[in-house]
Amino acid sequence: TYNQNQNDQGTTNLVSQSLAGGVTYLPRTDTETSLNIRVDQSDANQYSVRSNVLDGSIRYKRPLWLGNLQLSYGARYEQRDQQASNPLVSVLDEPQTLTGTNQVPLNNLHVVTGSVVVTNQTQTQTYIENVDYLLVVVGYQTRVQRLASGSILDGESVLVDYVYDIGGTYASSQLDQTLSLNWNIARNIDAYFRWFDSSSDITSGVPTFQLNQVRDVLLGMRAETPLRLGFSLGGSYEIEDRQETISPFKRQAGDIFLQTTEPLFSLVNLRLTGRRTLVTYDLSPQDVDLTGYELRLWARRYGIDLSAVASYEQDVGGPIDRSRRDASLNAVWRERKVTVTASVINSHELQGSYTRDHNMFRLTARRDF
Repeated sequence: TYNQNQNDQGTTNLVSQSLAGGVTYLPRTDTETSLNIRVDQSDANQYSVRSNVLDGSIRYKRPLWLGNLQLSYGARYEQRDQQASNPLVSVLDEPQTLTGTNQVPLNNLHVVTGSVVVTNQTQTQTYIENVDYLLVVVGYQTRVQRLASGSILDGESVLVDYVYDIGGTYASSQLDQTLSLNWNIARNIDAYFRWFDSSSDITSGVPTFQLNQVRDVLLGMRAETPLRLGFSLGGSYEIEDRQETISPFKRQAGDIFLQTTEPLFSLVNLRLTGRRTLVTYDLSPQDVDLTGYELRLWARRYGIDLSAVASYEQDVGGPIDRSRRDASLNAVWRERKVTVTASVINSHELQGSYTRDHNMFRLTARRDF
């Protein structure tokens, strides 16, 4: 395959090209191997980047006395050569959607402090940092977080301008390795393990930032079991330990759900979900201690899809406690290529000591051609 893309943002004109090819080979019914080669070339006003990538994988499946086992290993080797007359690159009008007070990462790393400008879609209003939004830096990643007390509406799409550092002139090599193990113990029970290692070396030049070295271990399990009276119970749990140069962390995440496998009393389907997430960063105060619940009901009557959703989420792990409560009633009617949707939404947000309530009725009609 060959791809070419050109992006002109006024001050920056970027032309990207990629040439890739690969082969997949199945020596046996239980074994699959693949080998891929890729060459990327990016040329802009102030920099040029070329990367050569070779990656391969092998996957093996084997039945056991209890369930089935799948083992896979993949490796990726990249050589990168970068020339930059100016290490700073401008990004204009990057679209981002800010929902609730969730932290949304920008598309590029190494964002320059003080360069971020956030505006509305029509660029008639420039939002103010620490009044309408926060900038949160975790390692080399910059995130935008809407403030409930500001002028940015919940779920609003904004445009973000910023400058990021591409690293200057240097050449490097990087080797990524992934080992995965998945044990399908029964039809609805899975246990899995993943080991990931990434190491980088500078072969020439001096980059303007430190390259990241990563070693990540993930353990997890998923299960679901049928109950009486048309219910099923399930959930998942993961433990992750990520040791890296830039932003090491430890994570635990789990969820549990109870749902109907057929309409309750022949009227409505139900799903009740609870989730818990704990993330502890070694080098950042932006920890996560999140608890969430959701109740969802849905049914179909007279050709209309009806649903009711109530949810609650609280995060007390970061510097500012935040919580959110939502409730909505929704109706969707479809007739051939016409779709009509009606929604009534109520939300209550708490961020620090500030609270905000939002009520909305939305009616949309769409005709597909």
